[in-house]
Amino acid sequence: MTLSIQTSIDKHFKNKNFKQYTEIQEQAIPKILEGKDLFWIAKTWSGKTLAFWIPVLEKIFNKKLTTVQCLILVPTRELVNQIAVEISPLCRDLKIRTLSITWWVNQIKQEKEIDKNPNIIIATPWRLIDLINQDVVNLKNLETLVLDEADKMLDMWFITDIKTVLSIIPKQSQKLLFSATQSEEIKELSDTLLDSPEKLEVHKKNTIVEEINEFSILLKEEEKEQALQFLLTKNKYKSCIIFVKTKDNTELVLGYLQALWLKVSHIHRNRSQNARHKALNQLKTWEINYLVGTDILSRWIDVIDLDCVINFDIPKENEVYIHRVWRTWRAGKAGDAITFYTQEQEHKIKIIQELTWKIIQPMNIDGFKDFEVKINIPKKTNLSERNTQQNKKKRYYWKRR
Repeated sequence: MTLSIQTSIDKHFKNKNFKQYTEIQEQAIPKILEGKDLFWIAKTWSGKTLAFWIPVLEKIFNKKLTTVQCLILVPTRELVNQIAVEISPLCRDLKIRTLSITWWVNQIKQEKEIDKNPNIIIATPWRLIDLINQDVVNLKNLETLVLDEADKMLDMWFITDIKTVLSIIPKQSQKLLFSATQSEEIKELSDTLLDSPEKLEVHKKNTIVEEINEFSILLKEEEKEQALQFLLTKNKYKSCIIFVKTKDNTELVLGYLQALWLKVSHIHRNRSQNARHKALNQLKTWEINYLVGTDILSRWIDVIDLDCVINFDIPKENEVYIHRVWRTWRAGKAGDAITFYTQEQEHKIKIIQELTWKIIQPMNIDGFKDFEVKINIPKKTNLSERNTQQNKKKRYYWKRR
């Protein structure tokens, strides 16, 4: 496919071993260059990020303005950082300024970066609205608004903030909405926010990659931990993510796996940004083999060689299952996706199969109940024992004096 993009941009991509355009890029790039609003459905690793980056950079490179020309809204700060890391080298080569805006970053530092007149802002809605209300960010000359992971933003109740941004930016601004899954809520959002959008659906609605090996295991709630140990010991995955439904469950499963002397870490919303990135980098470099987390992990992580995803808890929202499973299909590499469920949750497995148009094969793990549980939990010192030890240290100290 031949696209009318600048030689400098095209040359950069060739230098980065960019060989050919994906299906969504072939469809989306010409329409974005024409200035049309777009609503597209495409799965992870379909090339959707470059599908909007290439034409956006093309337009900015041509005009060479010193104002914010493109705003990219995403639901989480992790996704902000991921996009920024992916695109920063290209923007730097083209002398196009980018700025990331998220919570937990010093505002004075962000204001200094805003004073440098960035061309592109990548932000989470809450932090952006906060800076707009303080008259720190000016979007009056915005030309392109990108809503990435729109389905997740709906789940996180960002619709009011999105409407606030739309009321501020110029009405003629181009709007691009991306979603990995399709629902009635997403369609309604598209109809409400976009002006006569063109819809692109590269893949069949909510399909799962055929290469992913999907399995389900029927268990009692109290059997999950022993079944998890059985699977991890039997298969010895080099890298595996274990999804749970709550922060408390994260801590419980983490403690169980640590007691088994496994290399494991965890991620949930209450962990600091540095702690999250450290845990993810440890998984990428195989310093740890297992990462336990809530659904915050199902959207933004980028691990190429992920052997397995285990749904220790079945997700509350059926669509979230798709995002979890896709984590083990990165850059064309597929792995295993195993889901634990109880008798009461059997109907959810059927709903997910209808949603994904794919059968989840039952997995037989007979014998796991007889599997020897090798747990080594350190003995905890109670309060009275701890006080006694402290008093002994004090007496020893004063005796020496």
